[in-house]
Amino acid sequence: MQSYFYQRCASCKTINLFDQTRINDVSKLACGKCGAYFAISDLNYGYHQPILRFVWLHWNGRFSLFFSYWVVSFLTNALVTALTILLVGYSNLSTSFNPFIFLVLYSMFLCSVIFISMWHIVGTWRSADLFFIKTASKNKLWGIAAKFFLIASLVQLISSMSQAPVILSEYTKMALFNDPSIPNYKISVSRDRSVAFIEGGFKYGMSRELIDLLKQTPEIKVLHLESLGGRISIGEEINKIVRDFGLNTMVTSYCMSSCTVAFLGGRERFLEAGARLGFHASAQFGKVSNASRNFDYKLYRKLTVDFGTSELFIREIVSTPHESMWFPENQTLLKEHIITSLR
Repeated sequence: MQSYFYQRCASCKTINLFDQTRINDVSKLACGKCGAYFAISDLNYGYHQPILRFVWLHWNGRFSLFFSYWVVSFLTNALVTALTILLVGYSNLSTSFNPFIFLVLYSMFLCSVIFISMWHIVGTWRSADLFFIKTASKNKLWGIAAKFFLIASLVQLISSMSQAPVILSEYTKMALFNDPSIPNYKISVSRDRSVAFIEGGFKYGMSRELIDLLKQTPEIKVLHLESLGGRISIGEEINKIVRDFGLNTMVTSYCMSSCTVAFLGGRERFLEAGARLGFHASAQFGKVSNASRNFDYKLYRKLTVDFGTSELFIREIVSTPHESMWFPENQTLLKEHIITSLR
């Protein structure tokens, strides 16, 4: 497809339309009405801001192939890396999980990466096209090689974005549809107002509701848990709340998956005879990966560092498939200081 650019004549103010390939020989650019030739300084391409001008020039392939392929490529990679670091950094530093914020941030990140990458690939491809026009046939190998690696970059971009629909879907369900795959939860308080009860799935909203209850009811000393689990990030938040308020934790029936993360926050951790604690590897966006296993290991190691829990116990949690559940014996839980008392 042929590309064109517009240029206004400084003499007669006529707007001229030029084939973009003619920009390579400025001496032949002349106004169609008055015949005045354009100087290099006359060519503005419609943009006067340096950044916009740079973006426009590269997009239309006006830079040399060397500059587009190496310099612009370096700048593009640096920018994408910086955006990734900012997103991951925010995730690590955020004190509370808000799916609305994460949905917006991830959507902006995804659009930015796609725009920047396609801008780089298309602009460099057009630079290669102009390189073919200006260069002798024996040197065209560099242009061919550049296009080959641009195709490889496009394939890599598509591959790296393969999980994006899943991630967007998860954040959308959490932010807009109340996380329908996880059961609803209920938070209540005992008659004597000394025990708070959490029943149901760990999902967004639970942490704020628990904090409000604890502030309104300072008499609460024990958090009773009964849950099959849910979002591990919510388990972390509940763990921190339990620690901050100096609560004990108790399980009289079952506490599994992310619920155990919350349970480990208790100063004293009570388990009733016959009750069960269930552990397994977490799944990030529907699947277990090396990254999720490393996350699990660091999380459980951090939460049990003061207990004296063995490396073997943590490794057993991480190695348990997400589809199954590991229920340690009560004596093992006592020995590993996961529980402090068996009732």
